[in-house]
Amino acid sequence: MRRMVLLVIAMTLAACGGGSTATSGPASAATAAVPDATVDPGTAAPGGNSGFDGQPSGTKVRVFNAYMDPVGTGLGLDLYPLPFTTEARKPLLSVPYGTLSPVFDPLKSDDAGNSFLTGYVSGEFGNGNEVMSADNTLKGTEVILYLVSRGTGQMGNGRAGAQSETIYDPTAGGSSRTPPPAGKGRVLISASGLDQTITKDVTWSVSFGDGCTLGPDDTQYASQLVSPGTTGSVYELKPGTYTMSLHTYVSGGEIPTCKDKSVFEVKVPVEDGKVVQVFLWATKPDALQAAVIPLSVP
Repeated sequence: MRRMVLLVIAMTLAACGGGSTATSGPASAATAAVPDATVDPGTAAPGGNSGFDGQPSGTKVRVFNAYMDPVGTGLGLDLYPLPFTTEARKPLLSVPYGTLSPVFDPLKSDDAGNSFLTGYVSGEFGNGNEVMSADNTLKGTEVILYLVSRGTGQMGNGRAGAQSETIYDPTAGGSSRTPPPAGKGRVLISASGLDQTITKDVTWSVSFGDGCTLGPDDTQYASQLVSPGTTGSVYELKPGTYTMSLHTYVSGGEIPTCKDKSVFEVKVPVEDGKVVQVFLWATKPDALQAAVIPLSVP
């Protein structure tokens, strides 16, 4: 089964319109669509082949790759179902820069469900040079999304450090979060790694229409804010397609209203009982982008 996943909209950090409203129409034509297809363990996968000892786990994984070097060159990732690899070999999967991988099974190494997933810059290998490393004990029902981006420090081979954020679909189990309440969907916003590209001190208020939107734990005078490097913003909304907009927040100023012109906008579809991840990333400081990824998969 194949379905289309809303993926990337690129917009500059310039004023791009005023208010935001929920609509039932289609998402922006600027939205790129990519196929979301399960890769069966033991068969050829994009970028290489499996060829690894391991058992199908039943867990479904995707990786979004926003890892780049300090000069802004995006780098592809090779994924292996191993703690590390010290020799050149074909990967389980390759993920080009700025793309979301197909759904794949990370494999498990034993009947207890122990699993290792490691990512290297394409063509590289070596213990200590991993861009991402995930060790899990899998039950086989989990649906996991990894957001990989540049981090601090350096790796063993001198490349820029990396970080990966792990997001579980709470409707599939394995997450500390409960599913969205009845009659609503949930939007998660992450800007992990964005502070490595946008280094200036900037903070945004968030609107999904009709002023700044409050999260489930917010109050009128204490709404969530998003900055480069932050994670964990949560919004619960009625089903519909929304224009999510970011508005410059001035610390110590008036209470934000989000009635001013936005600096960034992206369409976000919200489904009843489902969760969608908005991942803010950028190759250049003046070119903010968003990956809009529904967490549920077939």
